[in-house]
Amino acid sequence: MGIRKNCFILIENQLYINVEQGILKLCFFLFTMTKPFAIFERKSGIHIFNFLPITVIRAIRVLQFTFNFYNKKKKFKESGNTISTVKTNYYGHCLLQLRQGEQKIFNFRDKVVITSFPRHGAPIEVDKVICNARIATQCSLAPRVINWDIGEQYIIEEYINHRRPSYSFNNLEKIYSETFPILEKILFSTTPDPVKINSYTQKRFYFIESLIKKHQLNNPDFASIIQKTIRFLDFIKFMIENYKRVEEIILVSSHGDFWEGNILLNNKYARVIDWSTLGKRSFYFDYYYFLFMLASNKSGFDKVDKEGITQLADVLAKSINAYYEEIKRKSNCSSLDIRNIQYAEIYRYLFYLELIELKLVENNPNEEAKSMNEIITWISRFELIEEIINSHGASYISS
Repeated sequence: MGIRKNCFILIENQLYINVEQGILKLCFFLFTMTKPFAIFERKSGIHIFNFLPITVIRAIRVLQFTFNFYNKKKKFKESGNTISTVKTNYYGHCLLQLRQGEQKIFNFRDKVVITSFPRHGAPIEVDKVICNARIATQCSLAPRVINWDIGEQYIIEEYINHRRPSYSFNNLEKIYSETFPILEKILFSTTPDPVKINSYTQKRFYFIESLIKKHQLNNPDFASIIQKTIRFLDFIKFMIENYKRVEEIILVSSHGDFWEGNILLNNKYARVIDWSTLGKRSFYFDYYYFLFMLASNKSGFDKVDKEGITQLADVLAKSINAYYEEIKRKSNCSSLDIRNIQYAEIYRYLFYLELIELKLVENNPNEEAKSMNEIITWISRFELIEEIINSHGASYISS
């Protein structure tokens, strides 16, 4: 790898196409090999368009995209303007530029995806991402890791050509039937660990406080954000310390970014991608995360969707209880002590705590303000749902 530079030209939505790609071959690959790419099945403001069969919608979108590529390629060849291009050592048909500088290069012919990490990134961070991808293969849902090189800062994984699902709180049964089996495979991919709640939360609070102090020293402008974070952490600590019914909790394997965008389905199989946040977390973390992300997908993940959070509050107890009953039904087949997960309310506070920690750890130094604002957005979601739950009284909470 790395013999010559491959040039990709920006078409739309951070999606680039190899400028040497032929039109007919590109059209074929885009129509047959891009099922995970929502851009080729997106809806329209014209309602009659949205009632067309999905294959027809896909064909129209692919033709539009290919025509756009043809025009931009022609202008690029004529002018030589490289402003909207990126170059990489790795061959592929298209390239996706991610927000933290990573590039995903898709080679549809070989059915692989290459993740190339930015050179300015710390090797230890790349090592962690690659290590997590390799550990994730213990779970049958994860993509197969084909090759990697920490020094060259890349990893090659199997490309999975399945569609991303779409969920709604109006169809809870679909959520249960499709996500519960996936969640079970993830959490039981390693042995569940019972731990003392006091010891676990003390370590989490101590680590979060050290991260907050680091941000305070690095940028005094974040004072108001940090104060809001500290106040909410005090609330979590109060709720956990006053919850006397639980002494021991269960830690399980956790994807860490489990939402519909990282789920791929076909008629027979489910797969899950993007395991960079893999870790051991409290039992309900991934499901709580999934529900909050679903409540936020209409208005955008950088905003608090009040309507979505209200919908979530209306179904939270029911959906968490359904998940508990499903796990309870299958607990005889595992080493899990079901008594340690029956109080889902305490796990909600643990989820808040672990999510704040995860977002602080994920903080991008090049976009620190954006990263800190994301934490505040999450805290605002948590405060809103707590307000709604409290307004309905204690009977509203699953126990």
